[in-house]
Amino acid sequence: MQIAIEEHQVCVIEVEEQVVGWIEYDRNQIKGLYVQPELACQGIGSQLLADAEKRIESDGYTSILLHASLNAEQFYVNRGYKPVSERSPSLGLAMAKYLEVENV
Repeated sequence: MQIAIEEHQVCVIEVEEQVVGWIEYDRNQIKGLYVQPELACQGIGSQLLADAEKRIESDGYTSILLHASLNAEQFYVNRGYKPVSERSPSLGLAMAKYLEVENV
């Protein structure tokens, strides 16, 4: 985790001063998303992902890339991510979400 904090962006959610979830991203790539298992399906992961997506978009990127584990694949599909290649046994399923770009 120390390397993630030093080299990438990391956002956390706390409940009663305890970190219960975090997301790590670098440029337009989600590197990791974790929520304590007993708090799953309560919107914490969705909130972390939405916040990271807004920050990535505000940095000027038009797509977000990640590798989803088998148990996280449907979570990302439900939030607009689509597979972009075959599943890798070591990395998971490469997925992308393309952001809408407003014309100015």
